[in-house]
Amino acid sequence: AIILQSNSVQLNRNRCWLDIWTLDDVVRRIENPPINAAAQAERLLKIWRGPFTTHLEHPLVLKKRESLTAKFARTIEKLGLILEKSGFREQAIDCYVRAVEAEPLAETLHYRLIVCLKNENRLADAVLAYRRCRIAFTAESGLTLSQTFIDLGESL
Repeated sequence: AIILQSNSVQLNRNRCWLDIWTLDDVVRRIENPPINAAAQAERLLKIWRGPFTTHLEHPLVLKKRESLTAKFARTIEKLGLILEKSGFREQAIDCYVRAVEAEPLAETLHYRLIVCLKNENRLADAVLAYRRCRIAFTAESGLTLSQTFIDLGESL
């Protein structure tokens, strides 16, 4: 399972599996279209369980956690946008809903969800999604929403 080569240690991909490899593979696929966005989103959402190693607070772990979370959010946003632009807004909405459940502080994913709901004339759902995000940010985490996000909320 472990390969020692040129003074480095690696895992044998034929014998081991890491969820971050799936994330990297989905990113590579997005960069080389065509892509089945719905299938890749499903693949990524199945394995993503939220923040990486939340029980560890070492600076290197925190850096990796933040990096993986940002990469996940960017990747889901790209997949969702592909779905939206292809006319599959309901699949995009499902993608965003599941993503914000896993990463409740990913403002860009909340934003895309609300825009998508608004574009589908699901205003009550858009308002509810906005309120959930605002509560997650302000009441639960003490964070401030961006002005762009606040403007979106006011437009509902």
